[in-house]
Amino acid sequence: MNEPAGRIFTKNFVVLSAYGMLALGLSLMLVTGLPLYLKGQGWEPQRLGATLGAYFLTSMMVRPFVGREADRRGRKAILVVGAILMLLPCPFYLFPTTGVVLALRIVQGVGWAMATTATAAMASEIVPPGRVGAGMGIFGILNGLGFTFGPALGAYLLNIGGGKAFLGAAAALASAVLVCGLVIDAPPSRGGSGLTWGDSATLARRLGRPLLVTLAVSFGYGAVQTFLPLYARASGVANPGVFFTIFSVLSFGSRPAMGKLSDIWGRKPTAAVLMLVIAATFALLSYSASLSFLVTAGASYGIGHGAIYTVLMALLADLTRPQDRGLAYGIFGTAIDLGISCGNFATGALVQPIGYRGAFVLAAVVVVASLPVLLGHRPAPTVTPSPETVKP
Repeated sequence: MNEPAGRIFTKNFVVLSAYGMLALGLSLMLVTGLPLYLKGQGWEPQRLGATLGAYFLTSMMVRPFVGREADRRGRKAILVVGAILMLLPCPFYLFPTTGVVLALRIVQGVGWAMATTATAAMASEIVPPGRVGAGMGIFGILNGLGFTFGPALGAYLLNIGGGKAFLGAAAALASAVLVCGLVIDAPPSRGGSGLTWGDSATLARRLGRPLLVTLAVSFGYGAVQTFLPLYARASGVANPGVFFTIFSVLSFGSRPAMGKLSDIWGRKPTAAVLMLVIAATFALLSYSASLSFLVTAGASYGIGHGAIYTVLMALLADLTRPQDRGLAYGIFGTAIDLGISCGNFATGALVQPIGYRGAFVLAAVVVVASLPVLLGHRPAPTVTPSPETVKP
């Protein structure tokens, strides 16, 4: 490739962003539309949660492994295989027995983990080295466009054309993802990571502090997903969706600006400010979820939470060799999923004794408590392969 130095919007960047956007749109289309489709096929509600939840559980478990394979075998190979694994199951949903659907969601969970981990790793390689924060922020915005059409498209197709139209569109989206994966130019080889699993564990430990911060900021998002709509309704707000609308708009808008700020000001100071904004949002919600507070909280949470992952991804890129970033972003994705799950379970278990307000106080405390973890972090030397693992 002879891409001009310093440019973010190269051919590879645009195609990779399209891959990510379409993959996210497909994922959300299936996550939101499959329950409706299966309910129409006679499924009871209790079967839906456990069966469809296998998608997220599988993705969370395999991310570090597929990330390491992306380092070893190349990003493009993982992108292509991930797209294939998201495509192949689509027509088989026409045979919606429990065993079939469970197997299909597991396969697509592996494909989704491959797609998201490899795109993040490749994006960090193809943006200019001095503009990683800004580049990852723009990449996040373009990927996030999948939020705007995935869920709505699924529901619309189910309403007008039923299951066949829904699944046909899912297959078409997956095919478009595959085409993007095939036309991407593989970045120049950097020689493979050569990391043993022991070296991989060392890398994970070295990234431990940023990953703990990732868990902490994701914890509160679990509480927001699960309990904010109920809390807002209990506070007399007829449409709690206003929070999520404002959150989504400002989440998109804040990413490139905060990413660029982190290029100039530094990752840790920028992340610390965003964490304080997130903690302040939870403190605000713990006081009230009336409409005015909900609007303000949606704005502040959109700025803070929307940009924090961009800055943390840029920090991980600073701390790892380019050829090890598949593994790093695989662990990062698992940390996000695990943090959200912990937030769901912990606040669910505690919401009865401490109430909705107490749940958001807890979320604020978790974020503030992780600030010393972030600010006390000192980069360690880059992990290099054990001598016996390096091929002559």
